[in-house]
Amino acid sequence: EFLASKGIHPSCGPWTTHETCLLLCCASLIRVTAVEPSVQNITLLYDNIINSEVSRRKCYPIREKTLTQVSRKLSHLAEKQTVLHTLGNSE
Repeated sequence: EFLASKGIHPSCGPWTTHETCLLLCCASLIRVTAVEPSVQNITLLYDNIINSEVSRRKCYPIREKTLTQVSRKLSHLAEKQTVLHTLGNSE
């Protein structure tokens, strides 16, 4: 939805709820470790989990993502958080 709203039509479809949840978990895990909290490191962790043996045995609708996809999704989530924070402070 985010990419389509920016005039970019992704070839692999929108992010699923499972993918978004995994992305947020990866970002949170990176944030609380000594690993640099960068889009590249979050993407590496995300894709490593997707390609792990445990993940392949599950039937969750989760696909690998590119650095650009992760970067744009994180930006979109940050924008939504900012809007929610602003709306919460305006009351």
